[in-house]
Amino acid sequence: MQIGIAERTSTLWHDAVDLASEVYATQYGARVRPSPESFIVAQTDEGSGPTVLACAGLTFGATEPLFSERYLAGSLEEEIERALGVTVDRGGVVEVGSLATRERTVGLEVIRATPIIAWCLGMQFILATATKPLIKRLEQTGIGFVPLGPADPARLGSDEEVERWGSYYEQEPEVGVIPLNALERLFTDATGRYSMAGVAFTVKSDRKVATYAGH
Repeated sequence: MQIGIAERTSTLWHDAVDLASEVYATQYGARVRPSPESFIVAQTDEGSGPTVLACAGLTFGATEPLFSERYLAGSLEEEIERALGVTVDRGGVVEVGSLATRERTVGLEVIRATPIIAWCLGMQFILATATKPLIKRLEQTGIGFVPLGPADPARLGSDEEVERWGSYYEQEPEVGVIPLNALERLFTDATGRYSMAGVAFTVKSDRKVATYAGH
């Protein structure tokens, strides 16, 4: 199994849209077609071409408004600053949504990998809307979800859009933020778990990084 990023122009991106639509229809009776900028996909290739087993959508705050922002009482930057006490540049925020899986274990692997991939993409925060079971799984994986408030369906703007989500809002989802600088346990547990191919880093900042001798 491989986990990677599928861009909007790729076949895998469209396969991920189909998977997310199928899973949300099955679980909630929803009629939604997500359209994130890209997907994190877990795929396998058993000879008949790649098959998407799980996915999570990525949309970047620097390029467009984020879906979950509509639930917030204030601006994205204000709400994260209020919750975490830090100054926020929306260019460092990525929204993760449309999490879907055919197999529970593969879905958990995507959950583990998503913050690591977001960190490698230069992000500082993940914005997400999550149900209580998903929040519990995040915490069990060592991913701290800081609630910003309820995901109120009244914020969607129309009864028609609420109906498209089926029973999803009956799960009482919350919108929250995941600070990527607070994932020591996740990164520790992931040591030796993944092998990356084609790694290349672009230095975005010249700020000094502390060096701890002997650590």
